[in-house]
Amino acid sequence: MKHLTSLLFIIALSFTGISQDYMDKIAQKACGCVEELDENMDKEMYTMKMGLCIVSATNSYEKQIKKDYKIDLTENLDQAEKLGEIIGMRMASVCPETLIKMSTMFMDEEEYVEEEFLGDDPIDEAEYMKGVVIKIEEEGFVTFSVKDENGKTEKFYWLDFVDSDFDFMADYKTLMGQKVYFFYESRELFDPRISEYREVKVLRYIEMDEE
Repeated sequence: MKHLTSLLFIIALSFTGISQDYMDKIAQKACGCVEELDENMDKEMYTMKMGLCIVSATNSYEKQIKKDYKIDLTENLDQAEKLGEIIGMRMASVCPETLIKMSTMFMDEEEYVEEEFLGDDPIDEAEYMKGVVIKIEEEGFVTFSVKDENGKTEKFYWLDFVDSDFDFMADYKTLMGQKVYFFYESRELFDPRISEYREVKVLRYIEMDEE
């Protein structure tokens, strides 16, 4: 589950500057394969078949991938996760709706909230930031920029289910200019622009500031 989540959530990062056209062809093929999978199959089987879709899509481009990314699955299968992260980022521009659906398939919302916050008061159990939403961006996935009372601004990524006391999916744009508590999880995600991992804040829960 952890590896699947990492694969799905990595796609929120911007991939400006990656120019290999063949990677777009791989992403298109992988998306088409994933979209044909039976959503009702066992989750473990679904995960395996999703991985096979990605690997199969790269079959005709092994030399290019080895040259550009130093990945050779014929010699080292341990590099499969790294390849999945790279392809997953490209898939974000081709079939973002499919990837969002995939991420929500692998969690029960009530169990997720209980596991994540361990109680009725998420303020006591999770990292959070209080501030005003000053920007909402919709490039690939939705991100929110929040400024606190000290003038510090942080960016939060909407990458999977977000708990709230309102219809977040339908009304998230109404958060612009609102005072909020943003609860989040910090993660290390691979950024191909700098060829290393960097920390991002993944949005988990929203509570409106009623003060």
